Amino acid sequence: MRHTDGRKLDHKTLEALRIRAVQQVMDGESPEVVIKALGMSRARIYEWLAAFREGGFDALKAKEIPGVRKSLAANRFGSFTPGLPPLPRTS
Repeated sequence: MRHTDGRKLDHKTLEALRIRAVQQVMDGESPEVVIKALGMSRARIYEWLAAFREGGFDALKAKEIPGVRKSLAANRFGSFTPGLPPLPRTS
């Protein structure tokens, strides 16, 4: 059986999918049926349900992607340009 690769979906789409899937299970649908309709692995729905039990719908929301943060605000960048030599003009 082929499963949908959730990594190929954007974060907002995955968030909506998780919330809708958990809502369907809360409305009485079998977790097996819900996840099979989505084409994802069986374990995934139980991970989502566990997260929901721990933190509600907020636990199913997309998290901020970790990475290097900008260390210099855009409005402060201009303060560094006076020390640089001017660009040569092309005419």
